[in-house]
Amino acid sequence: MLRQSPEGRTLFSQLLHLMNRYCRGVIVEGVETPEEWRDVQNSPAFAAQGWFLSRPAPIETLNTAVLAL
Repeated sequence: MLRQSPEGRTLFSQLLHLMNRYCRGVIVEGVETPEEWRDVQNSPAFAAQGWFLSRPAPIETLNTAVLAL
C-alpha cells in the first residue's frame, strides 16, 4: 500500500492532485482500515469505498441505505 512509507504517501497525494486536474473527481477504492480512511479524508479524493466504510450488501438494501443519508 502506498501509505506505508513517506514516499508512498507523497505519491498517493500527488497522483490524486494530478487525476483531479484532468478528471471530475477521484474515488479511492479499497479503504479497509481507519488509517486508510484518515489518509483519504486528508486527500483531495472526491469519494471512497471499501470494507471499512461498508460491507458488501444486496442491491435491495440500496434504497434504505441512501434514504438513511
